[in-house]
Amino acid sequence: REKLPKMWRAMQRPWPVSAVGSIITFFLLSVVFIFLFPGKTERVVDMVAEAPGKSLLVGILAFIITPIVFVTLLITIIGIPLGILLILLFALMAFVSKLFVALWVGRKIQSSFMKKKGENWYLAAAIGITVSYLVFYLPYVGWIVSAIAVFIGMGGMVGIIFSRAPLKKSGRR
Repeated sequence: REKLPKMWRAMQRPWPVSAVGSIITFFLLSVVFIFLFPGKTERVVDMVAEAPGKSLLVGILAFIITPIVFVTLLITIIGIPLGILLILLFALMAFVSKLFVALWVGRKIQSSFMKKKGENWYLAAAIGITVSYLVFYLPYVGWIVSAIAVFIGMGGMVGIIFSRAPLKKSGRR
């Protein structure tokens, strides 16, 4: 019997254990987003909640169009810095996109269990991120659910970026 390298054995943890690091990281990230950008965070989550199918399609289109625009920008000297900025922004948005879907899930779960009016976004983040990331780390199907969440979250962000609706005032802070 051949010994497995240490790194391979570390990757063979049970799925709930392997999700813990991501859950903690994304909860801290959600706290930053909720505190620094409460209105924009709420708008993205609202867009995802109101039209998840539309957000999914916009997200898929963003994943198709962005690399094409990136390569097109690289053709010109002036476009190279813009292309690099575009791809970095795109990577950052792809990284954060699941956060908004998790907030949506947390808000749905929170509203179904709490009768009291008003939302606690930090509680919704804790619930949604925990539930979502446990699902994202499920064997065999987690990557599909995770990819769909990335597309939906990306679509929500792109939809808000290109939306002409004014930012509504958030009562939270």
